[in-house]
Amino acid sequence: MSLPTSSSLPTSSGTAKPRVLILLENLPLARDARVTKEARALAEAGFDVTVVCPAGATGDPVPGVTVRSYPAPPEGRSAVAFVLEYAWSLVAAGWLSLRERSRGRIDVVQACNPPDLYWLIGVPLRWAGATFVFDHHDLCPEMFAARRGNDGGLLHRALLVAERITFACADHVISTNESLRSIAVRRGGCHPQDVTVVRNGPELARLDAPAADPALRGGSRHVAVWVGVMGVDDGVQEAIRAWAELVAGQGRSDCLLVLIGEGEREQECRALAEELGIQRNVRFTGWLEQDEVYAYLSSADVALALDPPGPRADHSTMMKVMEYMAAGLPVIAHHIHETKVSAGPAGRYVEPDPRALAAALGELFDDEAARRRMGAQGRRRIRDGLSWDHQKQAYVALFRRLARVADSPLVDLTGHQGVPAGSVSGQRGRAEA
Repeated sequence: MSLPTSSSLPTSSGTAKPRVLILLENLPLARDARVTKEARALAEAGFDVTVVCPAGATGDPVPGVTVRSYPAPPEGRSAVAFVLEYAWSLVAAGWLSLRERSRGRIDVVQACNPPDLYWLIGVPLRWAGATFVFDHHDLCPEMFAARRGNDGGLLHRALLVAERITFACADHVISTNESLRSIAVRRGGCHPQDVTVVRNGPELARLDAPAADPALRGGSRHVAVWVGVMGVDDGVQEAIRAWAELVAGQGRSDCLLVLIGEGEREQECRALAEELGIQRNVRFTGWLEQDEVYAYLSSADVALALDPPGPRADHSTMMKVMEYMAAGLPVIAHHIHETKVSAGPAGRYVEPDPRALAAALGELFDDEAARRRMGAQGRRRIRDGLSWDHQKQAYVALFRRLARVADSPLVDLTGHQGVPAGSVSGQRGRAEA
């Protein structure tokens, strides 16, 4: 029996649902908001969607989406630990993908990075008739260099090679912003028509924010909030040092810093707050469910996004910035290109220095009119184009085209020239290297 070909894929008049397999390595589905929204959008559009990911966090099931999970490997900090983690994930995800293929044809397989290794699963499925899509979330070489300060080492060069192979093997690439799209074309050698931008944004329903909860403010006059993973390159220690400057240097003992999240540097951050004598002014919440995070955002005055400037940050759209804007919060961030593209006038931009951050915080705490103006501008930007409700139209239209579902013109979501209808075919164009 021969393998299915693209000519046998279903059309809008057929009875079989097109099957999509999504590969996710670095998070359980419940903790990856982007992939959850992608899977839900495809299921609502009539696709049969399966997600292969590590087990871990529990959450509400996504209607119409099947999750195949494997035991998550232990996280490590050494190069050997990283290799073992990704090797285990690759073997486990490969086995589950093979089992899914044994149940029937897969029309589209979407590999989400990091890491840039799932072409090893995508290519065999492509040989079996699937279209291989690379959902490019992050720059793995730059992320590694930012966390380990090893730009140009052996492992860094290996990550560049893995990235280039993934780009070369993909039938189509989805980028989260124009900066990553330029990387796919310039560094990955992709033809521009084979790369589509689907930004990562909150849903319009987020604009209906819950009412502020005074109890979450703990009696404080002003509250700032930070959300994220407490790692090497997330700016949490800068926020704590700036808060010490606010409390001691400016005499603002009635201010509260809320840090939502967890990570490998959490204990160091707690120790730093105690060392600086501001533990009563800093609240560590740990990991919270989405509704709890939204409640804190609705109750805060200012939000912080303090990823340090650098190649990785400049090319990344920070989802927390978009969530802050949807909640109507002014954002204090560093001078990072894609953060400025997202937030625009909703942001106040400072150098990576605790004193500069403390000064900006003090100014916004004292200027309620500026806070309201910046918050309204952020909400307007989400409503007018940055929300997921706008982005998912292009995402679903692309998958309809890739799965050969009839009557599915591609939608342009950025305001620029969209992907030509004839660009998604079995033949891939490549730009000159």
